[in-house]
Amino acid sequence: MNFFLKFFITLFIFFFIVNAQSEEKLYYLDVDKILNNSKAGISIKNQLDQLYIENSNKLKKQQDVLKKRELSLKTQKNLLKNDEFNKILQQLKVDINNFNKVNKEKLNLIEKIKLNATNKLMNEVKIILIEFSDKESISIVVEKKSIIIGKTELDITDDVLVIIDKKIKSIKLDK
Repeated sequence: MNFFLKFFITLFIFFFIVNAQSEEKLYYLDVDKILNNSKAGISIKNQLDQLYIENSNKLKKQQDVLKKRELSLKTQKNLLKNDEFNKILQQLKVDINNFNKVNKEKLNLIEKIKLNATNKLMNEVKIILIEFSDKESISIVVEKKSIIIGKTELDITDDVLVIIDKKIKSIKLDK
């Protein structure tokens, strides 16, 4: 009698747990793949690359001017009076510090633009994910980075990527 009671309790618990697990649909999504391979993500990357190139070209020209001034000052060191030389040297140092400050500010601005564009894309992806999960009756979507191991059938990245590419062609950068 005791054996049958344990058997039925175990059987009841087993069926109860299986039913509870089957009701929840859990899937995962590779956010990095979406950011890097979607049309909008590629658009963001291309625009940022263009910004980096433009910024680099401008800064390179300014850097060349500062180097020429430094070389010119070194060649004139023996020709100039100490006071005049030190005055020009101090001004050059101030200009170099300003150049470095502007360079850092521009790089920070580009990073801020990148962050804003990525956030815009992720907000759009979130809306698409909500619609997709409602349509497919998905309870939970987890980021792939958080998964140690999972069945490939639970990866919805490619399905979502197709929808994203249809709905979002590009994200305009806020400059």
